Amino acid sequence: MVAAAPLAEVQTVGVATVFGRDGSRLLRRGARAYEVVRKVTPEEGGFRLVLEGRFSSMDGQSVVRCTGQEPNRRPICFARVEFDRVAIEAASGEVLEEWRN
Repeated sequence: MVAAAPLAEVQTVGVATVFGRDGSRLLRRGARAYEVVRKVTPEEGGFRLVLEGRFSSMDGQSVVRCTGQEPNRRPICFARVEFDRVAIEAASGEVLEEWRN
């Protein structure tokens, strides 16, 4: 059994698209998930999540915001992004599904 990494060593990443209050609602996905269903064999390998776009500020605020409440933990950061393309690919590079704005 492998011991869990100490909390200070755990790294995570969160990705979110943020929309302005007065922005277009056309690109909002609501409860619609990015998903594709496909069975793969172990020989085929896994999947790749491809995110294409740019970092962007909103309402003149910073692109990246970080907060850190405890001195022995890494800060938690949030980066604002606008996605132009989201895709799920097989390990071979085959595009299984993609969404473009």
